[in-house]
Amino acid sequence: MLKNTSLEGFGYNFLGPILSTYIEHTNRHLETLKKSPIKVFHLAREGYALQKAFDIVNNHGIPSAYLYVSRSFLFRIMLDIEASWEFSIKHSFDGTMEELFHERFSFTKEQIIQILDLEQREHEVSLLIAFTR
Repeated sequence: MLKNTSLEGFGYNFLGPILSTYIEHTNRHLETLKKSPIKVFHLAREGYALQKAFDIVNNHGIPSAYLYVSRSFLFRIMLDIEASWEFSIKHSFDGTMEELFHERFSFTKEQIIQILDLEQREHEVSLLIAFTR
């Protein structure tokens, strides 16, 4: 069993810097936004802890919410919005179009067959680490 001191050390040495960096970058980005009202959404899994940290240090009264939704679902419903591509395909990938649609966007085999013909499904794709428009 872990002692409280080891949990405190874990929080101080690992979680603290992660949450601090997240809050700092989020606040810096929010300051650049001129639109009002603004609401910050935190996505499933790690977003829960990030939202709690954000709410604790949120001095500007910016509302936030936790969305229990997968990123692949959000990427999928935003495929036709070019502004979302920066987020949905920014990570590297090597494989076929079929594999990309399945692994990145959670399409089933049947859905992919309806969307892409055989040649398109078998087309090899290589995405760079950084996506730029």
